[in-house]
Amino acid sequence: MRESWARRIVLLTGLLVLVLAAVFARVQNVGVGSDLSVGLERPEPAPSTGLIEAQLLDPERVEAGRLIYVAQRCTRCHSIAGEGHPRNPLDGVGARREAAELRDWVLGAEAL
Repeated sequence: MRESWARRIVLLTGLLVLVLAAVFARVQNVGVGSDLSVGLERPEPAPSTGLIEAQLLDPERVEAGRLIYVAQRCTRCHSIAGEGHPRNPLDGVGARREAAELRDWVLGAEAL
């Protein structure tokens, strides 16, 4: 009798763990291939300026940024070109935000 109850408890515990894992995965990946992102607003890209485009094409700056992105393990929270965590893509962030705003955000300025 005890063995049958122990098996039932193990089975129910395993099912509970699977259900909770699925719920957690769904909550953490809102907006990735689901209709849950319908109400979320993303800022529209600002009109590009020549300064931003010139900075993006500088291969040395691009490589320096890539090295920082890899070293700081930014893929845990962000993605670039579809690689990394899809919830917070960094594609085009330079066109949506001013340079000073990005610098303050990265450095954790008190103004934020």
